[in-house]
Amino acid sequence: MAEDAAAGSPLLDLPEPLLLHILGFLTDARSRHRVALACHRLLAAERATRAALSLRGDPRSDVFLYLIRPTFCFPALERLDLSLVSPWGHPFLSSAAPSADAVAPAVAAEEVAGQNALIAARLAYCFPAVSSLAVYCRDPTTLASLTPHWRSRLRSVKLVRWHQRPPGLDAGADLEPLLGDCPALRALDLSEFYCWTEDIQPALAAHPAAAAALTELDLGLAGATDGFYAAELGAIARFCPNLRKLVAPCVFNPRYVDFVSDDALLTIATSCPKLSILRLREPFELAATSQREDAAITVAGLVSFFAALPELEDFTLDLRHNVLETAPAMEALARRCPRIKFLTLGGFQGLCKASWLHLDGVAVCGSLESLCIKGCLDLTDASLAAIGRGCGRLAKFAIHGCDLVTSVGIRRLATALRPTIKEVSILHCRLLDTATCLTALSPIRDRIESLEVSCVWKEVEQPESVANGTTGCDHEDDDLGEVTYESASKKCRYMELDDLVSWEMLRSLSLWFPAGEASQYLLR
Repeated sequence: MAEDAAAGSPLLDLPEPLLLHILGFLTDARSRHRVALACHRLLAAERATRAALSLRGDPRSDVFLYLIRPTFCFPALERLDLSLVSPWGHPFLSSAAPSADAVAPAVAAEEVAGQNALIAARLAYCFPAVSSLAVYCRDPTTLASLTPHWRSRLRSVKLVRWHQRPPGLDAGADLEPLLGDCPALRALDLSEFYCWTEDIQPALAAHPAAAAALTELDLGLAGATDGFYAAELGAIARFCPNLRKLVAPCVFNPRYVDFVSDDALLTIATSCPKLSILRLREPFELAATSQREDAAITVAGLVSFFAALPELEDFTLDLRHNVLETAPAMEALARRCPRIKFLTLGGFQGLCKASWLHLDGVAVCGSLESLCIKGCLDLTDASLAAIGRGCGRLAKFAIHGCDLVTSVGIRRLATALRPTIKEVSILHCRLLDTATCLTALSPIRDRIESLEVSCVWKEVEQPESVANGTTGCDHEDDDLGEVTYESASKKCRYMELDDLVSWEMLRSLSLWFPAGEASQYLLR
């Protein structure tokens, strides 16, 4: 019946090249599945135009290896995800036996190798054009089986491993098949790959040509409790001078030998001047925020660092140690890196003083579209008001652990950024709770798409005007400068309309509140 109904569709009267061109614009997976179920012609067209696929079944099954027809092929598929194949986490194309059952009979190594070669060849036949691969690798033999089939095409690879690193493995052996056999490799993602930091440098040193060709390197290292030291980070930067993206956990603690300081940051900048995305973070936290020590990162060092990276667009420096009086460094960032759009800072103090009417610190970064501030102990409501005035393009804003911020500052920021703000995250701020945050965000209720609030449950003592949400008409506090009193009054009246009570654009919501009070928090 479905075949007969589809046969009468005007869509099937189109010439084959035009039909394939139209289906090429269809990216939603569910829509493509519905098209494939309509008729045999659309099934063939869908397979011919599919660009990405995440394989969830078991490629080792007899159905995949022997029973599927030779016409089962995706000639245009470029992005293949094998990190979720069933059973998940089982050794896939590895030297281990193919069965995890303890009572299964022993399998000879030659038989395992033969089956792995057959599976890899079958995958290469079904997906001949793969250029981006994600795969779960328990040991290096998985890559050794796959890479020979796509070696000339692979440009991006993501390795996944949440199991322990195999004992007795040489340093860098996990990356040996990849760096040695894939000359076209440009992007390597290890953000979900459990290994040691000591594995990276030897692998890059053994293949200098492959390392120099890399443009994206994500060394997030799943489950890492330690980070890269200054010497390791500098060596990685020198091996990969053409990087445009670098993500790495680092040791910033000055109590450690060879910690990351100004010199290490400057080495990264001078070795990789093309960097547009740089994300450095400290992977472990101290016992308490009040016990944080000062980092060895200085304002002068940051100014020199920003001057060496004119193409920087996305910058993360998330520390568990304090960097003091950083407003001049943020002003240098705005001058030296005019393309900066995404900024995440942890442990930076003095980001915005807002002591007078002029903008200072991070508030002068007018090109920002996303700003996340963590552990800034001197960030105030006036600072948020200045950020709202200066960063008029912000679509995403997040504060974590900023203990001087109140609902007044949140409301000022929301009012100033009403035309652009879409995502808000407020976590672990001592003077805020869920109820006051929701009230303070009332000016953007009809615009916000993603909201995350996780603050103290206990009600905080605040002024009566803040508690009942009537601070929105205080035009002097809002300090919107270019807005006249009359237009501000009209804006205030419009914001009190009933349609602002709904959260009609909200797509993602995460709230922490006392049990049994969900309706009270969402409806107020």
